[in-house]
Amino acid sequence: MDYVDPSGEFLVVPIVAGGLVGGGVDLAMQLIRNGGKFQCVNWGQVGVSALAGAALSGLGPTGWLLGRGGARAAAYG
Repeated sequence: MDYVDPSGEFLVVPIVAGGLVGGGVDLAMQLIRNGGKFQCVNWGQVGVSALAGAALSGLGPTGWLLGRGGARAAAYG
């Protein structure tokens, strides 16, 4: 995050990343369970997972709850 947003002014990066990871993991798990058939994917569930990932990433050290900024996030690793 320090290289992408060194001053911590761009809150969208962790939220988008969290949404992509949340939705991507859910999509991957569904495809593994159903043999790779996209027509069997529950897209609503993927969307909910993406929203949950985005919301939870907003709570982290770079998010709106614990303070924004690469310098503050560095303390968390």
